[in-house]
Amino acid sequence: MPENDNQPTNTSSQDTGQVPPALPSNLPSAPPQQVSPALAQSAPQSRSGILELLILVAFLLIAFLVLLAFKSSNKGDLSSDIDIIRQQNAALQTELSAERQARGMPALDTENASHIAERIQKDTSLLVQTLTGLEAALAKKEGAVSNTTQALNASQQLNSTLSIQVKNLETQMAQLRLSAQDAPQLKTQLTQTLSQLEIERGKLLEFSRRPSLEELTDVKKALEEELNRSLTLSTENTELRQQLEANQSQLATQNPATLELLRAELDELRPENNDLKRELQRLRAEIDKATLFVDSSDNLSPKAAALYAGLQQLEGLTPDKLEGAYTRIGDTLNAQIIHQVKFSQGESHVTLTDVETIKSRLASTEPDSFFLVVGYASTTGDASSNQTLSAKRATRSASVVNGLKAESQNVRAVYLGQTTRFSTDNTAENQLCEIWKIN
Repeated sequence: MPENDNQPTNTSSQDTGQVPPALPSNLPSAPPQQVSPALAQSAPQSRSGILELLILVAFLLIAFLVLLAFKSSNKGDLSSDIDIIRQQNAALQTELSAERQARGMPALDTENASHIAERIQKDTSLLVQTLTGLEAALAKKEGAVSNTTQALNASQQLNSTLSIQVKNLETQMAQLRLSAQDAPQLKTQLTQTLSQLEIERGKLLEFSRRPSLEELTDVKKALEEELNRSLTLSTENTELRQQLEANQSQLATQNPATLELLRAELDELRPENNDLKRELQRLRAEIDKATLFVDSSDNLSPKAAALYAGLQQLEGLTPDKLEGAYTRIGDTLNAQIIHQVKFSQGESHVTLTDVETIKSRLASTEPDSFFLVVGYASTTGDASSNQTLSAKRATRSASVVNGLKAESQNVRAVYLGQTTRFSTDNTAENQLCEIWKIN
C-alpha cells in the first residue's frame, strides 16, 4: 500500500482479507481548491459510503469474535466455520459490490481486515480534508457572492446616476434645440451689439483725443485774457473812431496833418485787431470742438444723419444733377444751405466777411432750427492731413454759428471727405464748409 497519505488508496491490493473496501479508489488525494457542482452533489453519497463501511467493520469484528469462540470450543470444526464465514463474507461483498455498481461506484476488492481498517482510516482522514476544503470553498464562494452583490448594488446605483444624467442631457438637448431656433435672431442682435461696440469705441477714442480738464482750464484762462485784451483794444478803437469822427471835420479844416496821422495810426491798429479776433476765434473753436464736432453720423439727430447720408451719395455728379439732388434733399428733409464758407490753401480761419454773412443769415432762422456744418477737402495732398484740416475748418465754422445762434438752436460739425463735386478744374473750390439749416 502507498505510504503517502495525500495519494488515493490503491484498491488493487491482493491481501487475503475478505472485508470489502469502504471508498472508491479514484478519490482525490488532497482537498481541491475549487469544488465543482458535481462534487458538491456527491457529498451525500460519500457519507452513505462511510456509514456502509462502519457497518461492515462492525460486522467483521463480530465475525472475528465468533471465529475465536469457535476456535476455543471446537478446533476441529474451525476450518469448516472459517469456510462458512468466508462464504458469508463473499456473499456480503458480492451484494455490496452490486449495490455500489448500481450507484455508479467501483466494485470492492478483497483485502484483509488490517488493510481495510488502515484504508478506512486514511479514507476518513481524506474525507475530513475534503469536507474542510468544501467548507473553505463554500466560504470563498460566499465571499465572492457577497462581492458580486456589492458590485451589483454599485452597478445599480451607477445605472441610476447615469439615468439621471441622461435625462438631464436630454433636457439640455431640448433647450439647445429651442435655442437653435433663436440663433438667427441672436446672430442679428450680436451683429448689432458689435456695431454699437465699435461706435462706443470710436467715441472713447474721440474722448481720449480731446483736451483734458486742466488743458481746457488753461485754454479758457487764455481765452479770457485774449477776450479782455480784445475788448480793451476794441474799446480803444471805438473811442478813437468816435474821436476821429467828432474831430474829423474840425481837423480837416484846422489840421489836415493831424487827421492823416490819426488815420495812419488806426490803420496800424486794424491788423493787430484782426489778429486778435482770429486768435479769439481759434481759441473758441478749440473749446467748442469737444461738443460740436462728431466723427460719425451715428451721433447726429435722425434728420441730420439722413442729410449726411444723402450728401455722401452725390460724388461724381455733374453740376446740373448736383443742383437737382440738393433740391430734392432740401425738399425731403426741409433743409437748405444758408452759407458756404470757402478757405484758402492751408487756412482754417473764418473771415470777418463770412462772420457778418453768417450773422445776418442766422437772424432770419426759426428758433428750433438745427444747423449742420459739413466740411469738405480737395483731392490734392495727403488724405489724412486733408481730413484733419477740413475737420478744423468745420469746427471753426460751427463755433462761429454757436456764438451767434439763438439759445434754443443747436449746431454740429462733421467731415464728409475729399471731393471734386464743386469743381473738377479748380481744386480750391472744393475747400469749403456748407452750413445747412434743418427744421
